[in-house]
Amino acid sequence: MTLFTFPADPPTINPTPASFDKNPTQQSDVSTALTTNGHKLTSVELDGFPIPNNPRSPA
Repeated sequence: MTLFTFPADPPTINPTPASFDKNPTQQSDVSTALTTNGHKLTSVELDGFPIPNNPRSPA
């Protein structure tokens, strides 16, 4: 018997680019979907620093 293992596909984020307007009258939510493909998300960072959980965001 021969067992072949293949690496899982890398995770993907969709959409890859997103924009956000800092003008309060123009702000809207930015929706992003993460497909883990069997991997585990361990952190979300901006410029190498963890982004804290937002208590106002939906669970």
